Amino acid sequence: SGWWKDFQTDQGGRSLLTLIQRETALDFKETLEYSAGLLGLNDSEKSLQLRDKVIVKQQAAVKNEVSDHQKKMTAIAQSIAKGLQDPRGTVVEKYLREQRGITENLPTSIYFHPSVYIKKYDESFPAMVTKMCDAKGQVQAIHLTLLNEKTANKAEVDSPKLKFGKTPEHVTIAMTNQPNSRVTLIAEGLETAMSVAAAMPHLDVKASLDKQNFKRIDPEKVAANVVLCLDNDLKNWREDKVITRSIERLLDAGKTVFVAHPES
Repeated sequence: SGWWKDFQTDQGGRSLLTLIQRETALDFKETLEYSAGLLGLNDSEKSLQLRDKVIVKQQAAVKNEVSDHQKKMTAIAQSIAKGLQDPRGTVVEKYLREQRGITENLPTSIYFHPSVYIKKYDESFPAMVTKMCDAKGQVQAIHLTLLNEKTANKAEVDSPKLKFGKTPEHVTIAMTNQPNSRVTLIAEGLETAMSVAAAMPHLDVKASLDKQNFKRIDPEKVAANVVLCLDNDLKNWREDKVITRSIERLLDAGKTVFVAHPES
């Protein structure tokens, strides 16, 4: 008894002590003291210090694992970004014109990618793409809308909208080029933002891409008056912490904030 084996790494041992030693990265003597503490056989100060040491190591390991994953996702985002093309004359334009009723010129922040492989579906899709960049203009993440080439609609998968990469500190995607506007309207989805821009092309219109990104609005990149254009699936925005905190953040920056929400 006491044998263990990790089939993922093909590592194993003859006692649980060797497993604990591997997981905690302690030396053998420390492992004995730590194990005794786990079993309540040793409440010495040394044992408590070892517990704290293990917790710190485990937290660092989780942080490094998350960081490595984020780096991998950012690398994927940057790789996809290298293949972006003008959306005019592609399935992206067809989707926006035929399915979403967009009649104005497409914003320069929207791109087309002919084939993005999605491991989850083991399939490649044409996609509408937007880039999320840091302050230096380097791509940190991308937002994808997977499309069906034949129907010119969203792909028939459970999650046609995806993100790769680490979301930068500030996120808003420009739909119009009106830097002198006294009002900035920010919608959550790209398609909604494009519809707003078509109706009010003389104003500064942006997309946040995600509700969570309302809290990443850069106060220095918006006008004195900000209108948050919320989706109709948000039942009571006054009780939504993301929205209320985003509003508070803009108010603290000296902005006047309005909320536009469809009648339910």
